Amino acid sequence: MKRRTRAVSVALLAASLAASSLLVSGCGSTNASTAATVGSETISDKQLTDWVQGVLVATGKSPNAIDQSVTSNSLNLLIYLDLLDAVAGAVGATASQGEIDAAGKSLIQAGATEEQITASAAQSGIAPAAVPAFIRANVLTPKIQSVLAPGATPEQQQTAFQQALVTAANELGVTVNPRYGSWSPDSIKLGAPPSDLSIPPAD
Repeated sequence: MKRRTRAVSVALLAASLAASSLLVSGCGSTNASTAATVGSETISDKQLTDWVQGVLVATGKSPNAIDQSVTSNSLNLLIYLDLLDAVAGAVGATASQGEIDAAGKSLIQAGATEEQITASAAQSGIAPAAVPAFIRANVLTPKIQSVLAPGATPEQQQTAFQQALVTAANELGVTVNPRYGSWSPDSIKLGAPPSDLSIPPAD
């Protein structure tokens, strides 16, 4: 599974996180080393473990700690990035490296240090290594919204964007390894896994 490079302002990280809570799909079969699939894209156990450990370390915890909330949120965000790419591709939205670099530089120019950006992202559940991907996501998001609902209010554009994520999830198909939980159509998020399943770190 390909991972992206650079994206988003610290102030906009919350918006990306809010959008991720709209991921909707069912629970299907995956192989033992797969955490989830989004269409043809695979999120491996190792990718999820690396993300979780990055968040744990950045928030002052042991990388081997068991924190189900961090694990669930991390998987939500990994799936969100894949769905965002799918929606961007469908509407023809792109983010040039120049735009991504400019967005990253704007954070520094606004007075935020790299350490502060990393710390803020970690508190929102974003692994340090994934901060560039969310900077890219924040560059893409307004472009997608303007295509989906040109001339609409910000609220209407956000609604259209959220619906596009839900549609992409349903059309592509999202499956989650039962050990990590399952998608709940009622709460529109990853539900807790069975209590008798442990989630040890990947090798």
